[in-house]
Amino acid sequence: MERSAPHYAEKACRNDRRGILVQRLGPWLAAVSLVLSAAIARAGPVYTVVDLSSAGLRLSAAGGVNRGQQVGWGSLTRTESDQHALLWTGSGAGSVDLNPAGFLASAAYAADGAQQVGLGYRAKASGSHALLWTGRADSYVDLHPEGFEWSSASGVAAGQQVGTGLRVAGRERALLWRGSAASYVDLTPAGFTRTSAAGVGGGQQVGDGAHPSFQFGFGHALLWTGSADSYVDLHPAGMLASTATGASGGRQVGFAYPNWFSYHAILWNGSATDYTDLNPAGYGSSMAFGIAGEFQVGFGDGHALLWSGTADSVVDLHSFLPPGYIGSRATGVDAGGNVVGYASDVTGNPHAILWVRAVPEPSGLALLLLVPVLLRRGIARSFVVYVPTPARDCLALHFAEKASATKP
Repeated sequence: MERSAPHYAEKACRNDRRGILVQRLGPWLAAVSLVLSAAIARAGPVYTVVDLSSAGLRLSAAGGVNRGQQVGWGSLTRTESDQHALLWTGSGAGSVDLNPAGFLASAAYAADGAQQVGLGYRAKASGSHALLWTGRADSYVDLHPEGFEWSSASGVAAGQQVGTGLRVAGRERALLWRGSAASYVDLTPAGFTRTSAAGVGGGQQVGDGAHPSFQFGFGHALLWTGSADSYVDLHPAGMLASTATGASGGRQVGFAYPNWFSYHAILWNGSATDYTDLNPAGYGSSMAFGIAGEFQVGFGDGHALLWSGTADSVVDLHSFLPPGYIGSRATGVDAGGNVVGYASDVTGNPHAILWVRAVPEPSGLALLLLVPVLLRRGIARSFVVYVPTPARDCLALHFAEKASATKP
């Protein structure tokens, strides 16, 4: 025996309920919700922009973002000699000056949890020293290894720091540290003439290196897992040169040169043959600098860009900037899709920029997207939908009949 029991569920609505009454649209609403889902996906993410430049800064740029922190550098003048490493937490106000006492200038390039890395100069004529901070200027650790002319740290993750150093009377070396200068590991494989490391994540280190056997002596993107002999050559076949800049979750980003005149952002999955060319259709060139979770960031044709694994997923972050900026680059991204980088104003001065990814709030549209689920599970066979006029962020669903089929 089949029994039907009327069931009414009404959602309070602050707005005018005058609208369109639609009855018994189960299958049709299922189709409509799918169309709306596709439309939302095509619309793409929404970002709000925060200029991290504090009052008085003439130049600034952000290099890394993680867990609500952004790092970079700022200068009160247009000279490099007074650049200071800076740590922000979502706004230009209250930035922390990381420049250690006794250092003339510094810059921060990456952050992970409580750690920040970059470089510092003790004097104008001296080489840079790779530095590690934990949130304050006086917390710094000088990572500079003995026997090197200069060093720089460019990536940090899970207690590992990576960068590059130049040996005295030698060549550049990719370096891996674990919190101290004495802990450094030279990642240069046997036979390579030079190497550099740019990013680290998930126990992987990435960068590039040159070998006498490489075409024209150009560099190849390299991947390591903690030692020189663990290296993997990521260089895609047919490319002139390549470099890797970031790693996360077993994937790596960077760029490669398909010819002498352009470069393409690349996403790898751990090998030279498993990669995706991220260069969007219509773009002459692009580079990728950062990766976290499903996101990759960089720039193309002078605009900061965001990808989600494919070329056609590209989002032009420059379009969210207010008027007055003539170029931009994205340098870092976190797992939530928040992005840092810099944008140049009409005078050519770079401004440290934070793009904050908006999180959609629940709305009536979200309720509509539940219709297919309700139908499949037999909760409702017919219902009335009130679409307020004018359309506002409200949708009232009135279930007119609850499906109930039982046997005595």
